[in-house]
Amino acid sequence: MRISRKLPVALVFATILLVHRGDAGEALQGAAGTQADTRISPEQARELFRSIDAILRFDASDTGLAIHHEVKHQLLTRAQVIAFLQKKMDEDKDTARIEQSAIVLEKFGLLPEHFALRPFLLKLLGEQVAGFYDSDTKTVNLLDWVDAETQKPVLAHELTHALQDQFQSARGVALDKWENAGPDIPAKNVAQDRDQIRYDETDTAREAVLEGQAMVAYFDWGLEGRGQTLRTLPDIPAPDMSDAAGKDASSPVLDSAPLVLRDSLLFPYSEGLMFEQHLLKDRGTQAAFADVLKRPPETTWEILHPERYEHGERPPLLAMPDLHPLLDPNWAPYDVGVMGALDVRMLAEALADKGAGADAALAWDGGLYYAAQSRAATGEAREQTASIALVYLSRWKTPAAAAAFAALYRASLGKRYPALHREEAGEARTVDTTGDGPVQVEQKGRFLVISHPLPVPLARQVEALMIDAENGAGNPVAAAVPGGSLTAPLRRFLARQGVIRARLAPVY
Repeated sequence: MRISRKLPVALVFATILLVHRGDAGEALQGAAGTQADTRISPEQARELFRSIDAILRFDASDTGLAIHHEVKHQLLTRAQVIAFLQKKMDEDKDTARIEQSAIVLEKFGLLPEHFALRPFLLKLLGEQVAGFYDSDTKTVNLLDWVDAETQKPVLAHELTHALQDQFQSARGVALDKWENAGPDIPAKNVAQDRDQIRYDETDTAREAVLEGQAMVAYFDWGLEGRGQTLRTLPDIPAPDMSDAAGKDASSPVLDSAPLVLRDSLLFPYSEGLMFEQHLLKDRGTQAAFADVLKRPPETTWEILHPERYEHGERPPLLAMPDLHPLLDPNWAPYDVGVMGALDVRMLAEALADKGAGADAALAWDGGLYYAAQSRAATGEAREQTASIALVYLSRWKTPAAAAAFAALYRASLGKRYPALHREEAGEARTVDTTGDGPVQVEQKGRFLVISHPLPVPLARQVEALMIDAENGAGNPVAAAVPGGSLTAPLRRFLARQGVIRARLAPVY
């Protein structure tokens, strides 16, 4: 994994969540204090650094990406990581998106209510981080509290990022700009809604490419000398990776993480690896590395369907109507994005079980969400999910599939809102009152619109606008591709924090 100017180092995800309260140093010191460090000796460090040139040459041969210059390297202590974070964290442009996304995830039910995300992530990263490549300083950073032998496969992974950086630099493209194309500000109008959706997808897809390529090198380095590579072994990709954390008794924090954190952490590794493996087997090294860096996929839909990427196919379009005239007087724009197949799978699994998640992902045919914040909310109330209005439009392959997801969502409301009272009940429409306000779930054929806590008359206006947009009527719309933008900021942060130890279990 890489870090960049705006995402400066291995623990950046947690730090960004701390920026607005100014207690990053204290919290990181607390996280560091949860483990007893065993320092690498000077001789071990020298031996580890001596291996860099050989591993870099291996990576270049394996990926076809040329070595343009040596890669700088250093060992960091926990104190140095903390100091570096404190220097760089104010440069991060994604702080607001992560904080917004966390509240929206709670609103959807993907995170538990009042989940203590910041301290949990500090514990998670303290347990898992193993190293990172900084595309700003062009340096591979290894950690002096991680065993030297453990860091050799880390080097195979991270030096691939150095080669990617050198490849793009030779083309006149800065890697941190290439992988972070999104706008700097939350969307405030329908044009910015469109840009936010498009760039969330672009950045997430590119992260999957970068991590997938690095994972190919990691696996192939482990297979060296056995006469095999990932290209010749069809049975290694996602299943082993997805089970790695559960098999690792040394990862209790990761094992206890909410599903959305675990799946978001895994996405660029597993799906990125499968995407790259498909290209390797179908078209060879040049296509899987240099060519895809020149012409990267633009959506996670292409990552999940590499054959569609190869043939230049585009996913079907949904339409985001201009909701601002209706909502802006009382609700400030907060967040907008795609609710993709991965998000639906996670949501259904979180609300019901793993089988429901798989069924929902197969039946899904597109989705968008729009979140706004009550202008009346002030102070601490602005950090509560009750201040957020959420509208979710989904399309399903059949009306029966839409009805099934509607039933699943309705059934979950009683667990999330103990004081819920059903005001209106019907096969296609329900309205429930909760402590946060009304929740409306309405099905129209293959479409399902969920909103809360907008007043019912306003919710019905929004619903009509969204359905009309899908039918080609009503006001101007912003085209949006199906993908996974709801969790895109989360996945991007996790992908850039540094190598996760449990993801690098010896599975070869």
